[in-house]
Amino acid sequence: MNKLKLALLPISALVLSLVLAGCVNTDNGNQPKKKTLADISLNIEPAVNSSIERPQVKDNASDSDVIQLIIDYKELALLTDDPKVKQKIALRLAELQLIDDEHSQEVGSSVQGNTAGYFGNTIAAYQALLKKRDGGDNSEHLLYQLAKAYELQGEGELSYQTVKILTDTYPNSTYAKELHFRSGEYLFSQKKYALASDAYKHVVATDSKTSYFQTALYMLAWSEFKLEKETQALNYFSQLLDLQLPTQASNKIDLDKLPVASQGMVKDTLRVMSLIFSYQQGADSLVQHYQQYGARYYEYLNYESLAAQFIDEKRYQDSAQTYATFVERYPEHVKSPFYAITKIETYRRGRFPLIAVKEKQLFVRQFGVTGVHWNGWQPAYQQRIAPTLKSFIVELAQDNYRSAKQQKSATVKNQRYADAATWFLEYINTFNDDERMAYLYAESLYASEQFQAAIKAYQEYAYTPDANFVKARGVRADAAYNALIAYQKMSERLDHTAGGFAQVQQYWQASSQQFVDSFALDTRSLPLLEDIIAQKFTAKRYDDVIVSAQQMIDWPHSPTSSQIIDANIITAHSVFNLKRFEQSISAYENVLTMLQLQDKRLTDINENYAASMFRQAELDIAGDNMAQGIELFIAIIDKTPSSSVRKLAQYNAAQYLYQTKKYDLASEYLEDFRQRYASDELTKDIGEQLASLYEQQQNWVKAADEYLRISERAKPLSAQQAPLFIAASYYAKAKQPNKALVYFKRHAHAFEKPFERAIDVRFKLSELYLAQQDHVERLFWLKKLMRLNAKYPNNTTEHSTFLAAQSAMVFAADAHNEFNKIKLNLPLRRSLQRKTSSLKKSLNAYQKASDYNVAKFSTEASYQMAQIYRQLAQDLMDSQRPAGLDELALEQYEVLLEEQAFPFEDQAIALYENNSQRSWQGIFDQWVKKSFIALSSLLPGRYNKTEKIAEQDDVIL
Repeated sequence: MNKLKLALLPISALVLSLVLAGCVNTDNGNQPKKKTLADISLNIEPAVNSSIERPQVKDNASDSDVIQLIIDYKELALLTDDPKVKQKIALRLAELQLIDDEHSQEVGSSVQGNTAGYFGNTIAAYQALLKKRDGGDNSEHLLYQLAKAYELQGEGELSYQTVKILTDTYPNSTYAKELHFRSGEYLFSQKKYALASDAYKHVVATDSKTSYFQTALYMLAWSEFKLEKETQALNYFSQLLDLQLPTQASNKIDLDKLPVASQGMVKDTLRVMSLIFSYQQGADSLVQHYQQYGARYYEYLNYESLAAQFIDEKRYQDSAQTYATFVERYPEHVKSPFYAITKIETYRRGRFPLIAVKEKQLFVRQFGVTGVHWNGWQPAYQQRIAPTLKSFIVELAQDNYRSAKQQKSATVKNQRYADAATWFLEYINTFNDDERMAYLYAESLYASEQFQAAIKAYQEYAYTPDANFVKARGVRADAAYNALIAYQKMSERLDHTAGGFAQVQQYWQASSQQFVDSFALDTRSLPLLEDIIAQKFTAKRYDDVIVSAQQMIDWPHSPTSSQIIDANIITAHSVFNLKRFEQSISAYENVLTMLQLQDKRLTDINENYAASMFRQAELDIAGDNMAQGIELFIAIIDKTPSSSVRKLAQYNAAQYLYQTKKYDLASEYLEDFRQRYASDELTKDIGEQLASLYEQQQNWVKAADEYLRISERAKPLSAQQAPLFIAASYYAKAKQPNKALVYFKRHAHAFEKPFERAIDVRFKLSELYLAQQDHVERLFWLKKLMRLNAKYPNNTTEHSTFLAAQSAMVFAADAHNEFNKIKLNLPLRRSLQRKTSSLKKSLNAYQKASDYNVAKFSTEASYQMAQIYRQLAQDLMDSQRPAGLDELALEQYEVLLEEQAFPFEDQAIALYENNSQRSWQGIFDQWVKKSFIALSSLLPGRYNKTEKIAEQDDVIL
């Protein structure tokens, strides 16, 4: 026999009851109450519960067979007294009665006797079984069947109470999921949303793969919604969307193409979520929800639904803002451009035209070719946006252009034309498929007094070929000429003495030349060419002058001879000014052949001819063609001896002859220059040149004499420093130490900067005195060196610090020698006092040297300081003993000496050890080595060990 299962209430009936329950309530039957969240009706298609299988409640037997079975079982019950048999018969009769009652309900048979409803007999049978406990251990099943019968009978409250008894009694019942689900449905229909929520939570807390899970989750969300627990409701609805929507992210979800079982639930879920968001802060609440819940690829469905909800409520600005929020958060999303378009349409529908215009501007800037997204899109996607983009740009451009014409205020008019130009340019950059747009762009720029930009636009129209358009030659010439007019407008606004004016004139000249080149047959070309040649030269546009002058020479209508000479002269001048001096030499030679001897321009042409040779000589020299450069300098002397550049040509010739080691000829030109231009400023440098010459010949004494003379006549004082230093250095190099000392000391007394040179001068002086064995003077300059190094701490270098430390070591060594000379004699206290005083002086001197932190001297200083302590300890032990001491007294005296000596020896050991530890830092010079040797003598147990080598590799000693 098949086990009977509790049937669910048909979803259509449930929906109907819930819809009715959700309708607007009335207060006292008159005034309608204000809706709250709890009053919103659930709207779900029957297909939502299609995943829950309706349990089979009938056997395969026919209705007549069931009736006959009932009769047979009743007769059988009379024939037995066995309680167990009677129990089974009673159970079977109750199940058969349920089958019969269901059939009667389905066919619409009349209710028999006094039974209330179709299932009265079934209910009575199960109640009797439960009352008599004739069900045995089947109470769970009997309660389940009784609850089912109550539900089929339409007794929802009795069915719920029976289910509650069952779940309370059997919390782990096999029917638990179904029973909690049924409880939730009943409680929801009774508007007991809190209890319904608890019931549904029992279902969703279990396996999500059960047939009740998604419907229970949906109803749980509704329950929380009815309880106005909006956050919880949104989370449950979002969980439902996670389950119902495709797991693979998609931007093209068509809700009508979802599985039939999901369509209604997803649509209704989105609708209710939109209601919640709309009651809150709209799109801001939507954003906050997904920030807390976690981002989902399908968020755009919520934005669409919320925007549609606002449209239904005539809240156009809120709807547009919803789309705006999505676009702002996800500007690169594939739907963002279309949402932006929809936003604009929403403002239009809501009659917000000014906002719509601003949004169109924003759309073009964000999603047009100048936006950040356009270049990242595929061409196919760009084409989808293009029609709308084109319409927006054209509308914005034309509206501003028309508006500008209607303005009376010049300021407003200019701004409108400027705005129009911006949008015309946007159109050109994006589409460039309408010739009118290009011309209107230039016109708008001109009208808005953006003359520089207008010039560019006019010239592009006039001179840039475009395969998309066929521009008439006359219109192109007009556009080109309009550019020249725009240049004139720019010039009128500028101070003629300012640099900007000259630049505008330069551009005007180039544009004029371009006009002449492009439209030679135009009647405006020849007069323009005649004018611009002179203006270009005045503006120093020499390349253009050369081209234009040649164009004038080659003009189809032959120019006059005077015009040809003028053109050649201005060409020569231009070539010269362009520093093409080799060409200008030839050009001026050509002009000289054309001029008559009485021509007043002859002197100037000769001067320019000499200047050309001079400048070309400079270029040859710079280009490593010194021989040719020298020839040109000499040519100036020979061909144009009266020219203004002859003096400098001779001077330069001497210089370069010297560089090429032609010393005799160089000296000849220098001597001639001294005689010819004795009072000239250049003669003052002759001495330096001669000094340099002596240096090349390694004649150090003469070179020093020249530098000394240079120093003596130099002003101010600072200018004397360098030549004085060189002179002293050369005297030293020439083995004339007395002169070197004189001028090094003069330098040292006068200059402390530059710092490194001042340090070196003092060191050189100390070395010179060292060579002369003058120790006092040497110490004097070493002390000067140390003081200078200390005086300028910010200028010290490794070199200066090294020299200062080395100097300090000289003083320390002197102090050390003085210390060593002092002997400990009786009376010991007096000699020891002198000894310790000398010790302090020596230690301070070495410490001062060590403080420079120069490794070479720091290790030596540490070692020598240790030596001083050790020497003092040793001197104490070797000191003279008082006379007349007996053996005991002498022994006690020895002990006292040892007590006095030990601390000094310990000090020495500490310094030796400190010095030896420098080896850990990679410093292992002779002083570190000597420290180890001293320690091996003083502490042999620690430092005088011999390394033992194990006989086997695995033996540890």
